[in-house]
Amino acid sequence: MLCLCVSFAQAQEVKRIKKADMVKMFQPDSGMYVINTWATWCKPCLQEMPHFRSADSAYANKNIVFIFISFDMIEDSARVAKTIANQHIPGMHYLIDETDMNELINAVDSGWSGTLPATWFISPLYRKPVYHNFGHFYDIETEIKDLIAASNDTHE
Repeated sequence: MLCLCVSFAQAQEVKRIKKADMVKMFQPDSGMYVINTWATWCKPCLQEMPHFRSADSAYANKNIVFIFISFDMIEDSARVAKTIANQHIPGMHYLIDETDMNELINAVDSGWSGTLPATWFISPLYRKPVYHNFGHFYDIETEIKDLIAASNDTHE
């Protein structure tokens, strides 16, 4: 039981991320990624988190990495960590450590207005942004199936 508690605590670590590292994250050399941008003050962001939990469970054997990047202020890092723990948000967690959000947003995706939530389904040869929240699990599932299909097509 102790091992499970330690694993959950480690999985919930929130790391700070700068623009250069975030841009690299959006241009992977390998793998499949679901990258979600969110904030604790964003109600639609929090409403879709149960769907991401379901997707993480449903696709655990597909080697898809779920990454959540919070746009909360650095001084609110404790609230971010608490929200992640309370919502049982899976995956890897980051908190933006930048002051010029417009520059960051344009560097990540020039087509993105910066609205939250936004999610990208990414592999080395596939990139699809979704600039709204997911109302249902099957909406995320559809995007994940497209990501997997595109990734499988590149390996054949």
